[in-house]
Amino acid sequence: MDRRSAGLSAKRIETHVNRPAPTYRIILDEVRVPARRVMEAGFAEIMAGFNRERIMVAARWLGHMQTALGWAVEYARTRTAFGRAIGANQSIAFQLAQSHADVEAVRHLTYHAARRWDSGLPLSEVILDVSTAKLLATQAVVRVTQTALHVGGGWGLTEELPAMRYALDALVAPVTVGSWEIQLRAIARQMGLPCD
Repeated sequence: MDRRSAGLSAKRIETHVNRPAPTYRIILDEVRVPARRVMEAGFAEIMAGFNRERIMVAARWLGHMQTALGWAVEYARTRTAFGRAIGANQSIAFQLAQSHADVEAVRHLTYHAARRWDSGLPLSEVILDVSTAKLLATQAVVRVTQTALHVGGGWGLTEELPAMRYALDALVAPVTVGSWEIQLRAIARQMGLPCD
């Protein structure tokens, strides 16, 4: 519908996360939708759209992870404590190595899901790949950004470093375009486990 329609209004909701993509409350007060604007899409078409969006969401969080990891690695190389770079400590280096593994796993799963989607296969044959990529991406981005925050130490909690912003923005990932539980349900069902 046209955003200038009578009875339609939107109010921005201030959030601590995802600031580049603002959140709005949409208010419909006796809005009339002309017949020419009524969508004919059914549930299957809507779900196909959600699944395509889940690949884009996985790609978005992949980029977010790469950015946070890149910053954390550079910070660990240049920040010194007790006469050496903090990245020389196994406790930091191993966390960053695990984050690298998370990023690469998400990259491969996301690209695989996108290739399968683009191949034109029916939704029933790609939903397992799509849900798996989305689930892992949204779980891994929380881990990777928490690692970046940890690497930043006390300074990571300030606005002088980007670590807190990375971690805060990642908090929306678990509920974007279907929660973890929705993805787990889709995966289980594709595995032949009829959970409801």
